[in-house]
Amino acid sequence: MNTVDDIVSADGRFRAEFVRREDGTHGYVSFINTNNAASPVWKQDWRDVSRFESRDIALFEATGRLAWLKKEADWPAKDHEPIAASQYTPGWIKCPFCGLRFYLADPDRWGGSRHLTCGQRIIDTGHS
Repeated sequence: MNTVDDIVSADGRFRAEFVRREDGTHGYVSFINTNNAASPVWKQDWRDVSRFESRDIALFEATGRLAWLKKEADWPAKDHEPIAASQYTPGWIKCPFCGLRFYLADPDRWGGSRHLTCGQRIIDTGHS
């Protein structure tokens, strides 16, 4: 089995590994990070193992089955260039793409470099 692609969620909590097997089939394996984004420790999620005819079908199916991957695929700003923004109050920032204000310590809103609501990559310039 050979890995052909590897996608890690923006917050570093999830991973999907796309593989090609010796019999020519493709699939994906879902993993959960049991540590932190800086030093991930991946645990396989056995519920999400698959077998398909092509890598494209595997990606399509994974996007439909893995909530985190679907969310990231649907982000309107996922392909935009990073934008600099400063914290208007220490620890709080306003997304330059969607205008939402969020707390940088909220793991559901901030992935360390990306706003997890719209997908905009943000360069935090600190407190203004």
